[in-house]
Amino acid sequence: MSGARHDRTPEPVFTTCHNAAPEGVTEPTIHDRFQTHSLKVVPPYWRAVASGDKTFEVRRNDRGYQRGDLLYLHEFHPQGHRDLGCSKGCRSAGSPEHYTGNVVLRWVTFVYSGDPRFGGIEPGHVVLGLGRDTYTDNMEAL
Repeated sequence: MSGARHDRTPEPVFTTCHNAAPEGVTEPTIHDRFQTHSLKVVPPYWRAVASGDKTFEVRRNDRGYQRGDLLYLHEFHPQGHRDLGCSKGCRSAGSPEHYTGNVVLRWVTFVYSGDPRFGGIEPGHVVLGLGRDTYTDNMEAL
């Protein structure tokens, strides 16, 4: 008794480093799958996100955040605040606003925009659940 034979060749897998997509077929890029957002975060909250102690962000929903978006969270020191513990060592209340150069990447794992039954969040705002993974952790090391 002979077994069934499958002569069908598997469909090619397109990768950016080996096979080119057939003519007329556009290969999706990583940025086609989600949106990226660059956001300012003041030093104490930035450090809490970077350490993993803070796994959420509360934001005005002016960007249409969705699960799967990638956030570039930039440590930002607003003008005139010396008590925020800036990583650049600002001591003066007259310090100009600036980015410290520190950035952490986080995925949006959940978006909570409120529920009229429970309340708890200002209309027009969202709570973003933040996740991390190997890809973004390795990018942070670069």
